[in-house]
Amino acid sequence: MARNEWIENANCRAVPPDMFFPSQRTRKLTIARARGVCAHCPVIRECARFVLDEKINCGIYAGVLLGYGADARPAAIEALKRIVGADDKRQR
Repeated sequence: MARNEWIENANCRAVPPDMFFPSQRTRKLTIARARGVCAHCPVIRECARFVLDEKINCGIYAGVLLGYGADARPAAIEALKRIVGADDKRQR
């Protein structure tokens, strides 16, 4: 797949983008809904790899809440690495 071509196959394309950037008021419900969209996404690994490569630090990607501000939470980064690693192990 060409760089970022995977986005065309992402489940989130059919969902309003603000679902992946929840406000404090709607945070719990929005996070659960976003994770549901990501859970069955055919390109979840490509999404996780994109976030790690681009050093994105806010929003919900690959079902992982990155947090807000200058630094993404270390636990979120580790979760993304596990998602990517699952794919890398299968290809060996």
